[in-house]
Amino acid sequence: MTRAVQSLRHLVLALALASLLAGCAEHPLRPIDRQRWAAAWIDSFNSGRWTQMAPLLADCQYRDPYLPAPWSGALLSRYLTGLWQKFPGIELRTVRVGGDSRSVTVEWQAVNSTKQQRPPARGVSILEIDAGRLRGVRSYFDRGRFETALSTG
Repeated sequence: MTRAVQSLRHLVLALALASLLAGCAEHPLRPIDRQRWAAAWIDSFNSGRWTQMAPLLADCQYRDPYLPAPWSGALLSRYLTGLWQKFPGIELRTVRVGGDSRSVTVEWQAVNSTKQQRPPARGVSILEIDAGRLRGVRSYFDRGRFETALSTG
């Protein structure tokens, strides 16, 4: 094969790869993608460690019923660390995953893994995905039921 043909093949391959990568941000989330995002969210939360969640939430605004406004960065780190300390046995269990082309809806149950006889609290987290990054999370749940299900007393 001549050098010109090899160079042309490399150029075509490079252009095809660049086109594929550039188009990834525009493709809708497939069911397998939604499952992966949901698993990453639940697994990182269940780790009980900010260092596990930080990479996932690096460019993200988080909101739930305990917060007056969306939080991120150091504020979010302190909030989640406090939540894990207040509810040391907290574990989220995925019930169902859905969503659309730009979001993942994770329906979950929160349980106290040390006191499983209590009824779980139900909730949902909506993960907003843009260009392959998690940009926002909105979690919805009843605070009273959440605390009843997870309290250690």
